[in-house]
Amino acid sequence: MKKDGTAGKGRALLRHLAVVLVFVLAAALVFTPIWVLGGRYAVSAVHDVQAKLPRADSDLQLTEQYDPQPNTFGIVDGATVTGGMHFGRLECSQIGLDCPVYYGANRVCLRAGAAASTAYGLPGYGKSTVVTGYNTTVFRNLAQLKKGDLIDFSTNWGHFSYRVTDHQVLTSDESVDVSVVDKEKLILFCTYPQSPFGNLADQRLYVFCEKASGPAVEVSADD
Repeated sequence: MKKDGTAGKGRALLRHLAVVLVFVLAAALVFTPIWVLGGRYAVSAVHDVQAKLPRADSDLQLTEQYDPQPNTFGIVDGATVTGGMHFGRLECSQIGLDCPVYYGANRVCLRAGAAASTAYGLPGYGKSTVVTGYNTTVFRNLAQLKKGDLIDFSTNWGHFSYRVTDHQVLTSDESVDVSVVDKEKLILFCTYPQSPFGNLADQRLYVFCEKASGPAVEVSADD
């Protein structure tokens, strides 16, 4: 009798655990999509509101001076690029990428499109070009890029194509060596994994690309 009682209690406990497990799984199935979709909608709404807010005199002013040139080879003159300037466009049909590129990796530029860091080079100048974007907007499909995919980068001084060569996922405490000795690179990056809230993404996804075609900019001694 004692054994039967112990066995009965064990079966009852298992039934309770099974009920709890089913409840947890059902809650996850119901609330996870709501969390993800709701979070994305919230971030998109915030970005829309921020884009419509009046800018203070102290804010960086964006300038729309994009005038793409068809040069794909040879030596060309550079163009003046200033902070907040729309000077280029990134396109990649494989992941549906098609966005403007502004000069300056700051919130004002990132709200309008992708942003090229002022700390590095620009296409055609013989150095690495580093471009970042929000992983919920322009770079939401960045992780889908594959080795060999081509990315077009149109600028005010020429048209450049880059081929994807590698990916890296690093923590926010790690850094990437973007120094280039013998050739140009395009480095795209965003926070990772994709999250509607940036503070929950503690890693960075880097996509490395080598220059496949495009002109070289004639750099004067004063540059």
